[in-house]
Amino acid sequence: MSQATEKNALPKGQQFNGKIKKADFEDKLLALAGDREVSASRLTEDGKALTLYYIAHGHAGTWQRTGACIFSNKHIEENIASTKRLSALT
Repeated sequence: MSQATEKNALPKGQQFNGKIKKADFEDKLLALAGDREVSASRLTEDGKALTLYYIAHGHAGTWQRTGACIFSNKHIEENIASTKRLSALT
């Protein structure tokens, strides 16, 4: 984990419940990612627009107008490892 990531670590994750602007959410996620690649994809689920965020191709959090969440560091690292394992299969 990079120094920037350790400094901004979220051991238990973080829920925002509609109290954070998308740009502020993205700033927190970028600080958590440190020097690792961050990407996003949009989707609509049950009529609601969601933006899913990834760090090093592992799902790291989700933002929607009514709430947002950034996963715990452990969960993010597990998602990154899972993505790497799946990529190795193809």
